[in-house]
Amino acid sequence: MREALAVDHLSAGRIGTGVAGFDHEATGTPYWPIAERLARFREYVAFVDAALRAGGTFTASGKHFSGNLTGLPPPVQAPRPPITVAGASKGVRAVAVARAECWNTHGAFGVGPDGIVEHLASLNRDVSERCEAAGRDPASLRRSVLLLGALSPWTRRQRLTGIVEEMSAIGFEEVVVFWPWTDAELAVFEHDAPQVIAVAR
Repeated sequence: MREALAVDHLSAGRIGTGVAGFDHEATGTPYWPIAERLARFREYVAFVDAALRAGGTFTASGKHFSGNLTGLPPPVQAPRPPITVAGASKGVRAVAVARAECWNTHGAFGVGPDGIVEHLASLNRDVSERCEAAGRDPASLRRSVLLLGALSPWTRRQRLTGIVEEMSAIGFEEVVVFWPWTDAELAVFEHDAPQVIAVAR
């Protein structure tokens, strides 16, 4: 769990299902069917949630994960470090509502530029409805969007600024970007980032 606490700090609490093949190649794990992947994910998030709250000793035994952890340092943050659950599927959204402080998504793979904003707005509305159904204040779950694929911000100047405005309008409070890889992408970033920062302030 000390490793998990270290990863928590490095990843700012982000947890995803590992849907990409390279995630499994990197860890040497099988590419599980979606039902098993979601079951593992649900159990794993519950395990991490409880262990990070425990401090001292924590014991759990599940279908996919088990552990007997001793000597855990108590969390500095209460009741534990915040967790970001990342994904687009119904199952992941349900886990985010149940366990997380932040939900992150880039939407489903394959959604094009013409439909991505409404697609993300629909997912976000669903998350709010799930919060209400669970008796949770929707405002207590931060909304975060990864600018990937149809939302790539580096195609032209003002693109990042425009996307941030669109995402804010549909309820996302945070945008996450990959660092630009090329000189052209970096030029867009250097042009747009100060404007985004100024608006955020």
